[in-house]
Amino acid sequence: ARKKAALKEVKKQEKLEQQEQKTSGNNITNNKKKKNGNNNMIEWTSRFNNLLDPQVLTNLKVLNFNKPTPIQEECFFPIYRDYKDIIGIAETGSGKTLAFALPMIQRLLSSNNVHKKKNHHHQTNTCQALIISPTRELAKQISNHINAVIKDTVLSSCCIVGGMSEEKQQ
Repeated sequence: ARKKAALKEVKKQEKLEQQEQKTSGNNITNNKKKKNGNNNMIEWTSRFNNLLDPQVLTNLKVLNFNKPTPIQEECFFPIYRDYKDIIGIAETGSGKTLAFALPMIQRLLSSNNVHKKKNHHHQTNTCQALIISPTRELAKQISNHINAVIKDTVLSSCCIVGGMSEEKQQ
């Protein structure tokens, strides 16, 4: 139920971003919304040489992420293969979250610390990755995207926010 809510939240956020782009006169093509059947798998696997976990690929397909965006293509190998730090600047809706999240997720899934079979998964009770966000809203958006992509894998994530309650902030 929590994962379904996360997926709904991701789709809701994407709709808000699309509306924001329309009202701002921004003409970015949103590749995520194009549906080409199995081309989703072909695009992602051909771009990343079959490095992405099959369940992650399935989740990307379910989310209608057609192919990697330019920022995702530019960031994947330097982060995943070369352990590089990246500063990426791109417009809203361009895929920045998955540009850093996909290599991180794949590295975690490929690590020896994570058992591939869910029924043999041993919780390590350790933090494997930490993402820090400047706002509560962005933290929730990042968490929702990551939860949707790691659905049905051995990974889990949570969103922790600090500060005052949302009601007090308003």
